[in-house]
Amino acid sequence: EEKEEVATGDGAPELNGGPEHTLPSSSCTDLSQNSSPSSLLDQLQMGCDGASGGSLNMECRVCGDKASGFHYGVHACEGCKGFFRRTIRMKLKYEKCDRICKIQKKNRNKCQYCRFQKCLALGMSHNAIRFGRMPEAEKRKLV
Repeated sequence: EEKEEVATGDGAPELNGGPEHTLPSSSCTDLSQNSSPSSLLDQLQMGCDGASGGSLNMECRVCGDKASGFHYGVHACEGCKGFFRRTIRMKLKYEKCDRICKIQKKNRNKCQYCRFQKCLALGMSHNAIRFGRMPEAEKRKLV
């Protein structure tokens, strides 16, 4: 029996039969065409990047390299994750660039100013850290 989505007063979709919206345990790899846009968004926000054998291969939103996960609020590769972390932690300021450089995997280290601006424009934020897998000592440094 298929469940149909109906809109609730707060704009969030609700499945017939109750307000709960749960995903099966295999949700990271089960991205069928019957998935609603909201459930796909839920899966992406939970960090399912397809690296565990799924059909969904995420690209780094900053440079286009293969994303390693959901870092600082954006699907990003290890390089861009580290670049953003170092920039924030060390309070680095980059020389202003008047061009709008195209940030790609092959040239992402050429213009740090434009790379950092792109990170910010995509919504990367130090406040978007998820504390679930971080050691206690690391968490205390951030607070």
